Amino acid sequence: MLAILTVAVGSGFVLGLRHALDADHIVAVSSMVRRKESWWKTAGIGLYWGIGHAATLLIVGMGLLLLNMTISTGLEAGFEGIVGVLLIVLGVRALRSPVQDETEHQAMASVGVGAIHGLAGSAALLLLVLATVDSSAGALIYIGAFSIGNVFGMWLFTLVLSLPFQFSGERWIRLIQRLAGWLSILLGVLLLIEMSEVILG
Repeated sequence: MLAILTVAVGSGFVLGLRHALDADHIVAVSSMVRRKESWWKTAGIGLYWGIGHAATLLIVGMGLLLLNMTISTGLEAGFEGIVGVLLIVLGVRALRSPVQDETEHQAMASVGVGAIHGLAGSAALLLLVLATVDSSAGALIYIGAFSIGNVFGMWLFTLVLSLPFQFSGERWIRLIQRLAGWLSILLGVLLLIEMSEVILG
């Protein structure tokens, strides 16, 4: 039993860390960084994103396990489509917002964006859990470790992302923001195309 729990914690944390670096997560968080501020505040965007993402994974993932339910392919595609729309919105905002844009509710916005991404990733997480552990206790521990790894991974990423903002002028910061914005829009469009292919068959 101890060996199973050790595997659940270790593999869950590592895969959660890796999951934080998925392309749609990186692009979403990058497009939200619009102010030249302290590295700690910038890293906070990723931290809040991770918390929102983890909360959804915990609630939906555990709920599906306890109720012995799964997410259909069509519903999963629909969630991905919502993420696609969100990425497009974030990309447009990144292109339009000035460097010194003051956002009062940045923390709540980060939590919300992370939560939506978590909803889209719940089906994949459930498959990982079922392939790794075969007990309810192990599954719950796995999801918890995965969530912690995901929060830490996104916090670490935004911490590194903050460095160019500390040592660059506003011109270069704006260039980085524009690049993040266009990448966000492009990835959002690709997700919408993928969703339409799944739903339309």
